Amino acid sequence: METKKKSPMTTRLTNLFVMFAVIILLLNTVVIYVNHTGSGWLSTAIETDLLLLVCLFLLMKQVTKSVADSDTSGEGIDAAAGNSSGMQHSLNRDPLTGIRNKTAYDNEIRRLEGALGNGYKEFGLALIDINSLSTINGKYGKEYGDEDIKRLCRLVCETFKHSPVFRLEDHEFGVILENDDYKNTDILTYKFNDQINSIAKSEELKEEERFSAALGLALFEPSTDKSVEDVYKRTKESLAERKKDMKA
Repeated sequence: METKKKSPMTTRLTNLFVMFAVIILLLNTVVIYVNHTGSGWLSTAIETDLLLLVCLFLLMKQVTKSVADSDTSGEGIDAAAGNSSGMQHSLNRDPLTGIRNKTAYDNEIRRLEGALGNGYKEFGLALIDINSLSTINGKYGKEYGDEDIKRLCRLVCETFKHSPVFRLEDHEFGVILENDDYKNTDILTYKFNDQINSIAKSEELKEEERFSAALGLALFEPSTDKSVEDVYKRTKESLAERKKDMKA
């Protein structure tokens, strides 16, 4: 059986009450001795000391109980805050891949809009769409489609190491291009497409393990873009053009 541990505050209050009780009892005994004229002062002192001791004990019990209840309430608040934080975390995560989801992406876009209003310009957006996911699910089963999604997710995260990656839909990922990724989009685009081609044409993989994906991206252009939405529209156009080239 687990023993409930006293809080430091409860322990300190108990010690103070003990010290206070000893002092009160000693003072009471001295007062009775000084003021009592007969020989029965000792019995009188013991009786009043016991009465005082009972009163002090009841008072101490009530105060320490109040402190303990307050501590428990505080623990409950902390636990509730922890549960709330965990719930918020799960609401922003994609259960299949473990990366952030559309809700988190929308929050980051709002942050980006605010940064843009403060003069931030070095960013871009990328969209990655796995081709023919419905065909993969229908022909081989959803479990194979899910595995391809997870493998594509790893590839996207490995390619864009310095930018946040999100799963926006079943078949689509989004990237907010920042830092070194923003500066090296041409190299990263070539690297990504090369790896996708290798996966799609690999003879070492089973047919259900081979997949392809299209990448579209756009960088913020101060001369033409007035908002993040403008960049997003051009990113969608870039993705559509890439899918058209791939005949996907």
